[in-house]
Amino acid sequence: MFSTTEVISDLIKGTPYLEEALAEDLINYSSLARKIRPQIEKKLMKQVKEGAIIMALKRTSSRLKGTLPKSDKIWRSLGDIVIRS
Repeated sequence: MFSTTEVISDLIKGTPYLEEALAEDLINYSSLARKIRPQIEKKLMKQVKEGAIIMALKRTSSRLKGTLPKSDKIWRSLGDIVIRS
């Protein structure tokens, strides 16, 4: 049996933009919890409270903050960009 946190982590890892936005605290947890609640309930095959989803999202986002590289480092590693028209 899966836990709520495991299901949410898998869901977030499958969506890179969501993963990055959570790591940078750009997303409202309660609105995201309402949005993904049906998917989580389907995978867990039971009712899940919105508060439990919010807490799992907070735990997951705190883990992501240290693991994702900063966007500044990514842009600097690309080098110069030349545009020709």
